[in-house]
Amino acid sequence: MKKKRRVIVAASVTVVTVIVCFIFIYIEKGKANQNSENPLAPYEEELERLNEELGKKYQLSPTGDDTYEDMVAFFTSMTMEEFEAYIREVFRKEAEFDARMPEGVAVPE
Repeated sequence: MKKKRRVIVAASVTVVTVIVCFIFIYIEKGKANQNSENPLAPYEEELERLNEELGKKYQLSPTGDDTYEDMVAFFTSMTMEEFEAYIREVFRKEAEFDARMPEGVAVPE
């Protein structure tokens, strides 16, 4: 009888382990699919972190004649370190511009 219980317990533990592994694989596959569906996801996450740090509300969006595909190609060609440097440079140039603007001059948005 004890041997039968051990076998049942061992089988139960094995089944639970397999189920947990499948759940983990499913979750990881979902994360991978999300990033493949949105190649800018890591850059958006980094931008969110930088926005908090710099007190800004920058967003990733195409400008001028650029298409969404152009924007994706531009940002995904950068490493995260290059992206961070790019955003910090935008912030620095914006601060320089603001410092040179006479007080009371309206800048169109």
